[in-house]
Amino acid sequence: MIEYGSLTCPACANFSTAAKAPLAGHVRTGKVSFEFRNYVLNSLDLTAALLARCGGPSRFFPLTEKFYATQPQWVRKLTELSQAQKEEIQKLPSDQQIARVAEHGGLTGMAAAAGVTPQRAKACLADRAGVDRLVQMRKAGDAAGVHGTPSFFINGAAVDAHGWAELLPAIRKAGG
Repeated sequence: MIEYGSLTCPACANFSTAAKAPLAGHVRTGKVSFEFRNYVLNSLDLTAALLARCGGPSRFFPLTEKFYATQPQWVRKLTELSQAQKEEIQKLPSDQQIARVAEHGGLTGMAAAAGVTPQRAKACLADRAGVDRLVQMRKAGDAAGVHGTPSFFINGAAVDAHGWAELLPAIRKAGG
């Protein structure tokens, strides 16, 4: 099973909360494998996705879950930046803008609490190759037919579901 999700998407956050335990149970049986692919929607999403991927596979899901759980707070902080703060960010070199957005939203602090050092976070947020990987992931989603988030694929076929209740029958039908 593949999920295309956005870290700024409230429906994705709701799915993450509702599906975490039951999906983990299906994965433990070995009948379901799960892959999350970022479907970056905006610059805030890009910033969070870079940090979530920064800590490697062992930190990815815990940090993603933390970003989802606190999504209303950090998104609000970033969308409510003053004009002066926005101008200050815009004056920075492009490789420093993402890091400043992460700081303003509290994302670097959450990453640090998950074991991503400030130095590592800074490097990840300035990593052009990381940005390019996320852009390619988005393009692959577009090519697969993703039109919104969350979107799901089981055995390569798109599933018309946006929540756990709609997704579960498709998982069971596929043998999970």
